[in-house]
Amino acid sequence: MRLAAVCILTIIAMACTTGAAAWAREKAVAWKPVQDALLRVDDHPAKEWNLYQWGKKTDPLLLELNGRFLLLEIHDQRIYEIPASKIEHKGNELIWAASDRPDKPLETASWTVRDVGLAYKFTLRLVAENHVLDVQLPHPLDIRSVVR
Repeated sequence: MRLAAVCILTIIAMACTTGAAAWAREKAVAWKPVQDALLRVDDHPAKEWNLYQWGKKTDPLLLELNGRFLLLEIHDQRIYEIPASKIEHKGNELIWAASDRPDKPLETASWTVRDVGLAYKFTLRLVAENHVLDVQLPHPLDIRSVVR
């Protein structure tokens, strides 16, 4: 009898936890600008752009390029175009819910991701537009071996 009660309570707790996690994914979050990032399009500096990250995560990133919003999933090597109507500007931050991501990513090719010292660099080609995006994302310098 006690074992059955414990099993039922465990199942209820798991269901509540799973529901809370699903709800958190549906909630809109604030995307903050990434400082000191670099962007080149077709080997030329981009003119109107900004790069945003959610919290301290650097994957995914949200790229605003000439009024267009692209969700960059670097690890999965996918890019999604996000309608501007789904994104809210709040000061220098963007408010957007990942649940509004389109089902189908843009076609991309030639992904390279590497650590180039003080930054992570990733390059890719948007197939339909034949544009090459080159992004450098600074990462914190690891000085643990220097400081004693």
